[in-house]
Amino acid sequence: MLCIRQSGDHDCPEPYTGKRIVHGGVDDQRGCDCSCGAPAGAACTAETEVWSYSTSCSGPPDATVSNDGACTEYNDGPVHNGSIRYTATPSGGACPAQGQPTGEITASDPMTICCLP
Repeated sequence: MLCIRQSGDHDCPEPYTGKRIVHGGVDDQRGCDCSCGAPAGAACTAETEVWSYSTSCSGPPDATVSNDGACTEYNDGPVHNGSIRYTATPSGGACPAQGQPTGEITASDPMTICCLP
């Protein structure tokens, strides 16, 4: 089979009527519009440690209070120059991915190939 070729997309001259277009590359503009959904299965525990006479949260605390929303009485006499430390510990949970593909891929660098029938 006898063929001729030329860069670009062109009409084939007579008698080369068997036209084919091939491409030398692609223009890939695909992507993802990604986000994270609301976390599921997450938990958080928290506690507050109290030092009645330490301003640096050093040594064993005088009390440890769970932060569960309940009222907890703590009485160690008058507190002078005390300190507290709040600690929260998250656990579990997963963030389900939510995304939509964007863009497209298109052929580039066309070449016309014309062959004899």
